[in-house]
Amino acid sequence: MQRLQTRLDGPILIAPRVIGDERGFFCETYRRSVYAKLGIAEGMVQDNHSRSGKGIVRGMHFQIGAGAAKLVRCGRGEIFDVVVDLRRGSPTFGQWEGVRLNDENMRTFYCPIGFAHGFCVLSDVADVLYKQSNYYAHETERGIAYDDPDVGIEWPVPTEQLIASERDSNAPRLAEIADSLPFRFGFRPRPNASSTSCGTMPMSWPTPRNTAPANAAASRSGSPPISSGTLATVAASATLSRKPGPTITRPAARESRQ
Repeated sequence: MQRLQTRLDGPILIAPRVIGDERGFFCETYRRSVYAKLGIAEGMVQDNHSRSGKGIVRGMHFQIGAGAAKLVRCGRGEIFDVVVDLRRGSPTFGQWEGVRLNDENMRTFYCPIGFAHGFCVLSDVADVLYKQSNYYAHETERGIAYDDPDVGIEWPVPTEQLIASERDSNAPRLAEIADSLPFRFGFRPRPNASSTSCGTMPMSWPTPRNTAPANAAASRSGSPPISSGTLATVAASATLSRKPGPTITRPAARESRQ
């Protein structure tokens, strides 16, 4: 496995070794000892799998209390995966970085505690698989607006054409919650600490914005595999083929999750 360059301090992009022949391929996607050498100390305790259609945006989510680091990859299709620095006192507070993850580059993006995470789908269907360092808890989940103009995420899809959940469409802007964020630059939480014993300050949830979700699909334009807000893009783009996927199947409604 190889650690690739990122601009923000904290997030890590990993390219695995993929072994392929006429039968297909084999790829080791996670080995804790190797990830520790690459700078990812947390052990992962929960695996999640989401399926989304073209133009869907999910984010920008984070968890308070003990927080939850994530290892995100795209096992089918292609997504634009984004993190936003929420660490108070950080020189890059409020800045974002984005990468393209797909079933060809097989890359994994590490989102540390203290960052918000989200993605939009560029292919017809995308299966996103991600690990968490702490268990998901609905009562500690929070978010900021994916279209916050102060953060200025440059999604590869026009913002008005992204399709968001009602919750994500009404998430507060970063400026509305900045003073109550529990994350501080330089603080390293204990790996896999209990969400009830972290000692971070409580965080209030302001009145949501009354923004209706968009419901149109968009044509896709090229974008560098690594992008970032405020400062210049740090990596060159790569040509990626896109395979159309079958019609997305939607299971019965469940609790809203990323």
